[in-house]
Amino acid sequence: PRVEVFIGDKDDETIFDKDNTKILINIDGIRGSTVKKKLRTEYNIRLEMADFYYALILTSLMNNDEDFEKVIAAIEDLAKNAPYEEINWVNVKMPVPKVIMRPSDAYYGKKEQIKLKDAIGRVSAAPIIPYPPGIPLIVPGEEITHEIYEHCLFLMDNGIEIVGLMGYNKDNVVVVE
Repeated sequence: PRVEVFIGDKDDETIFDKDNTKILINIDGIRGSTVKKKLRTEYNIRLEMADFYYALILTSLMNNDEDFEKVIAAIEDLAKNAPYEEINWVNVKMPVPKVIMRPSDAYYGKKEQIKLKDAIGRVSAAPIIPYPPGIPLIVPGEEITHEIYEHCLFLMDNGIEIVGLMGYNKDNVVVVE
């Protein structure tokens, strides 16, 4: 089948329990970030998050059968009609930032918003956080290097949200003046 839903593995001792309000799906041949975008734009279904391979649906006690039927129909439609894309496993290595100043000095000091491409060599005044996984790539006081810039471009090109980038095109960052 083209659609895979993670339902847990009772034999896996590293998993304590499954949160039944979360549904993790993979559609073979469609990036998770593409699934998230298409469900939002074509079916008016908003997902919690997505990465290169998976999309996460967050449900609640307020959802009803009609909501679930809508999601199932949309996923079936995507799996049936979306073109297949070869997705290679990506080994993402996060760059190690260089600390230039104390985080509090950077965060509370004078700052300005500039284009990310112009921020290479500058000190960040705000965190930059890819989501998922939600782990800061850089925090205030660390230098925005060329490697970090390239990593941000890679993530954005692959549909990963980056909290901390601003502006209409999400290509601005806050740096120390």
